Amino acid sequence: MRIKNLFPLFICFLFATHIVAQEQYSYMTDRIFTKQTDMIGYNFVPDFMEIPNETDAELKVGEYSFGITTNNLFVEGKDIKGVYSVNNIDKTEYGFIFKLMNARDPTVQGHLKVIQNKYGHVEALVFKKSTKEKEIIFHLPRTPKSLRLKEKAYFTDRWEMVNHDVDSLWGKSIYPFFKIHKDEKGVQERLQRADSTSISFVEKVTIIEKKQKKKKKKKKIKNIELGEEEEEVIAEVEEVVPEPVKEEPVAVVEEKVEEKKPVRRAPKRRKFQGYNSSNSRDMEEEEEEEVVAEAPAPVAKPAPTPKIDAGASPSAEEVVAAEGQTDEEKKNVKIVKEYFINLQSILTYEDGGSENKKWTYQVKKVVEREDKSAGPDEERYQMEFTLKKGKPIYLYLTGERTISSIEIDGKKYLMRGN
Repeated sequence: MRIKNLFPLFICFLFATHIVAQEQYSYMTDRIFTKQTDMIGYNFVPDFMEIPNETDAELKVGEYSFGITTNNLFVEGKDIKGVYSVNNIDKTEYGFIFKLMNARDPTVQGHLKVIQNKYGHVEALVFKKSTKEKEIIFHLPRTPKSLRLKEKAYFTDRWEMVNHDVDSLWGKSIYPFFKIHKDEKGVQERLQRADSTSISFVEKVTIIEKKQKKKKKKKKIKNIELGEEEEEVIAEVEEVVPEPVKEEPVAVVEEKVEEKKPVRRAPKRRKFQGYNSSNSRDMEEEEEEEVVAEAPAPVAKPAPTPKIDAGASPSAEEVVAAEGQTDEEKKNVKIVKEYFINLQSILTYEDGGSENKKWTYQVKKVVEREDKSAGPDEERYQMEFTLKKGKPIYLYLTGERTISSIEIDGKKYLMRGN
C-alpha cells in the first residue's frame, strides 16, 4: 500500500527534475504525435492561457505544465494543481481527448483536449477540471526564428542523413533532438545545444608492422690449406645464433624465398527477406596480410608504427600515410579494422555541477531488418549492433533510409522532426 502511494510522488519528482533541466517552453514543433502512446512521458509547458470571454495572461516558464504518464495526468498551476486519473485517451478530429477523474472523488470528472494541426504538432491544450468548471485554453508557443535557425544547423534532422548500408555510417556523427528515458517510465527530455549530446560511428584503423627477415650476408675468410680467400654464407635472422664457421671451403648457396599470394578476408553478405530473416555483417577484425619479400641491402630502419587513440577516428596524416605507401611498404604491414559507437553528453546535476560523460561501445556484428508493413512516415529499417560487451544498440531508419532514432542503454534518442 505504501509503494502505491509513493509511486505518484516518484513520477512527480521525475517530471519536476526534467522541467528544471528544460528551462524553456515546449514549442509547437518540438514533437509530432501520431498516436496516444507518443505522449506518454511528455511534459507540456505553455506560454499563454485564456478563459474565453473572461481573461487571458502570459505565463512564465513552468508556471503551468501538464505531465502525462500511462495512468495519470500531473498538472502544475494555480487552482488546478493535482494528480488526475486518466480513464482513457480517444482519437478525435482535432487531436486527442483525455477523460479524467479525480482520484479522491470519482464523481469529479473532467477532460484535457489536445489540439493538433495537420502536421501532428500540438497547438493548444484545453483543460477542464470538472463538469462544474469552465474550460481553460493553454497555448504552446512557436519556436523563435533565431532559435529555430540555430537548432536547425546544429541538430540532425530526421530526413537529413541517408545511409544506403552500414558501411556508409562509419565516420559520421549525429546530434539527437530528444531523449526518451525508457528505463524511467518513458519520461521525455528535450535536448539543448548546451548538452552537447552526440553519437559517433567510428572505424578505427590500426597499422601493425611485421617482423622482417634480414638478408643473408657474405663474409670473406681465409682458407688455411689453399692460402686463398673464399666466401662463406652466414644466415643472420632475428633471435637466431649463426652456426660456427667451418674450416673447409663452403660453397655459396642462394636460397629463394617462396612468395605467397596475399590472403584477404571479406564479410559474407545475405539478402534481407523481412523481419524473419536478416542481412548480417560480422564486424570482427579484418586483416590484410602478405609474406615479406627479401629487402634490398642495406636494410632500411623501419618507420615507427602510427598510434591511434582507442575509439577515435584516425587522423588525416595517418590516413594519408597508409594510403600513400608503396607496394613494398604494404608488404611489411598488416591493417586491422575495429568499429565503435561513441556517445557523449554533458550531464547537469541538481547542485549546479556538470560533467562531460563519454561512453564507448565496440561493435562485433551488425544485422539489418525491414518492416515491410511500415507507412511512408514510419521507421522501416532496423540495424542491430551486437556489442562485444553489453546489450545491443538499435538504429532505426525511415523508408528513405535516413536516420530516425537510436536506442542505447535504455535511452532512445530521436532526431529533430519526430
